[in-house]
Amino acid sequence: MEARDLNLAGHWTAKEFRTEVIALKQKLDHHLRPRSLSDPDNQKMLNSLWKQNQKGQLLRFLDNPKMEPTNNRAERALRPGVKARKVSQCSRNQRGAQSRAAITSVTATSRLKKELVLETLASAL
Repeated sequence: MEARDLNLAGHWTAKEFRTEVIALKQKLDHHLRPRSLSDPDNQKMLNSLWKQNQKGQLLRFLDNPKMEPTNNRAERALRPGVKARKVSQCSRNQRGAQSRAAITSVTATSRLKKELVLETLASAL
């Protein structure tokens, strides 16, 4: 995906897109500026967000077009494992839960690498 793919289906030129990104970053810098808030939870969140913003973490996807702006893909990848865990009897104890987590991790990685899952599990065992 290129910068032009992120610009609302061609509504902006690459230069206009960069200008909008700069403006957005300036607004975010202003909203996350260090200051004292009355609520301790809000203060903690502001401090954490400010630190992440200073590291360039919050809007990184605007600078790296290959990075997805949400974690939806990761959430969807986890969903089958969560469903299976809920109906599975093997996660009723710590040993079963750890075994299930290890097998799920290996099979998911195997699928991402486009490897045969059974061969990967057999070699892991």
